[in-house]
Amino acid sequence: MSEQVLKGKIAIVTGGGRGLGRAMTLAMVDAGAKVTAASRGEDSLAALAKEAASTSSDGELLTITADIRSREDCRKRGSFSPNVCPSSTRRAWVQPSSSSHRMPPTT
Repeated sequence: MSEQVLKGKIAIVTGGGRGLGRAMTLAMVDAGAKVTAASRGEDSLAALAKEAASTSSDGELLTITADIRSREDCRKRGSFSPNVCPSSTRRAWVQPSSSSHRMPPTT
């Protein structure tokens, strides 16, 4: 078990089902964060959830099947705020615990 350095933090990972997004998601869950991972691949998210559940950390994972490049898909899913969606880049964002911090707008 790793140190819970992200305990109490919230993270959103787009492209979380594969590659770097998957690795970041698992690392943040293992470090105690509450993570929402979005991906177009439902199967890859199911495998990700199974692997994250097998860790012995206090982190949590919510998976959302969505194409974040599509504003309409994001609205249908209710998955992200308009400031996060749509985007063509993979990103991970950890929100500080303080409610005075806001997620920066995308450009």
